[in-house]
Amino acid sequence: ATVLRRHGLSNLCVVSASQKTRAVAAEWLSGQLGLPVLSMGGVFREQIDRFMESELRGTRDYSRFLDPAKGRREFLPDGALFDVVQLCGIHRKDIEPVALGLKAHFYVSQGLLVPDKFTNELFTEAWRKLSGQAVLDGYPRTAPQLAYFQEMSARISQSISGVVHLTARGDEGRRPNSQRSSAEA
Repeated sequence: ATVLRRHGLSNLCVVSASQKTRAVAAEWLSGQLGLPVLSMGGVFREQIDRFMESELRGTRDYSRFLDPAKGRREFLPDGALFDVVQLCGIHRKDIEPVALGLKAHFYVSQGLLVPDKFTNELFTEAWRKLSGQAVLDGYPRTAPQLAYFQEMSARISQSISGVVHLTARGDEGRRPNSQRSSAEA
């Protein structure tokens, strides 16, 4: 950690097959470097909480929020989506956060892969709040996310200072938690 502090790292990306290992390492590095953790899992949970605290929390039928021109497989463009959310009784100042939470809830509750474009949108908002300096936990995860991060960070003269790649002993990090606990019992 002393070596890391001496080199003035401003963004560190933690990579691991195990979410738990990654989260623990990110928190430890955060404490050592004095940088906040930007956990994409935390960002998604925060967005979903905003949605769950709104009047839309019981929504099971997403059809009014989905774009009929795209076979109802994608959300309406943001302007149209915000209009529909407002028509559902959401106060003007809460429209965008509730709409983001609605999208996050839709993907996560149905076990769908979250589109890179949406993940990048959430990441950008969270990263800006931290002035572009953090220990990154769970982002970037895909090649398009990495390309987006590199493009965005170049525009503001910020980049990943280092990557910490963690591996678990044997296959431990590759097995689902349910298999790990039953195999270790």
